[in-house]
Amino acid sequence: MRHKSGKLAVTLGMIVLLLGLTSTNMKIAFSEGAGGNIDLFTQKEPYSGKGSNIRSDAFGPGEEVQINALVTYNEQPLQNYLVAFEILGPANSAENITLHRVLFTDGAGIATTSVRISVLNETTFGEWTAIGNVKIAELTFQDTVRFKVGWIVEIISVRTVNEDYLDQDSFMREGYVGIEVVLRNIAMTEKIATLTITIYDYLNVYVNSTELKDFTVLPNSIPIHTYFSLYIPKTANVGNATVYACAYTASVPSGGVAYCPEVSASFLIVPREYSLTIITTAGGTTNPASGTYTYTSGSAVQVTATPNSYYILDRWELDGVNVGSANVTLVYMDRNHTLKAVFSLTPAGWFVPYWVFWVFIPLILLTAVLLIALLYRRRRKKKDAEAFYSGWTAWYYSYDLRKKGR
Repeated sequence: MRHKSGKLAVTLGMIVLLLGLTSTNMKIAFSEGAGGNIDLFTQKEPYSGKGSNIRSDAFGPGEEVQINALVTYNEQPLQNYLVAFEILGPANSAENITLHRVLFTDGAGIATTSVRISVLNETTFGEWTAIGNVKIAELTFQDTVRFKVGWIVEIISVRTVNEDYLDQDSFMREGYVGIEVVLRNIAMTEKIATLTITIYDYLNVYVNSTELKDFTVLPNSIPIHTYFSLYIPKTANVGNATVYACAYTASVPSGGVAYCPEVSASFLIVPREYSLTIITTAGGTTNPASGTYTYTSGSAVQVTATPNSYYILDRWELDGVNVGSANVTLVYMDRNHTLKAVFSLTPAGWFVPYWVFWVFIPLILLTAVLLIALLYRRRRKKKDAEAFYSGWTAWYYSYDLRKKGR
């Protein structure tokens, strides 16, 4: 009797040991084919993640994520089965987000848990993973669903560009500033956005703005580039300016809400520069000399003409219009201008070369001196004669020498 009892004890011990080994080495049966099955999915149709280890569409801040676990056996729903959930936040998150729940399946064989994404903490952004386990007929079945969390439509960058789409950080008043906006959509479906661009100058005074409605942003994080061109009026204050780019689900008056925070970029507003092209004809020069120069808007440029020998300034032509013949003229730089100095020969008349003056002037002067000397001598001689005939000498001799006596 004691021998039989001992054999029974040994047998029971071996059974317990085998059961323990079976429990320890039990493998997880992933949902495949007929038999037991668990399928995790979200509410994000049409990309909810239904199927074995299929991704779900993305979620944004403030959205509630519903994790559904459908438990079936031979494709029939199982009610009142316990489902173990574990929801893991992004692996790179400093907060190490891990959520646990255990819930029963309902009449449709579905157990549901949920979590709302924080709107204040961007450390929740990244790749999330939800795991669901259920035990059916001594086997454990598991499924996962992964999804991204972040701004569904996000403005990645904003930069100012020129007409060749190259970086440029300064733009003139009364000209245009080019703006490149780069967006991405982390969802698995296209999104429609309304984009706005607004510029303020360094005094925070409004400069200009524009709005682009019904802009299609392609899915799956493909970078999308779009460009704007805004006019800078002459009333804009010179200095650092800021451009703000915003993305909305629709226009604000239509009830649109922001997809993501606004993104900004800075650039410099500078005075408008105009070009002045100076041209001269033969016969003279100008100051500034012939050429093309740039001047700020509103400035007045003085240009002086200097004719060559035997030439005069005939006229100034500003953009083809005669504006006078004074040697000095002012050009008001309100736009690009062309100023032409037209010189002409001195009007026709007696033409005396310079060498004539160098030869004949001394002769003329010498002739004049000789004439003066001759006239002086003749006058002196005549005066002496008159004095002889009418003076005391004539009285003394009592006769008029001019008449040789009487």
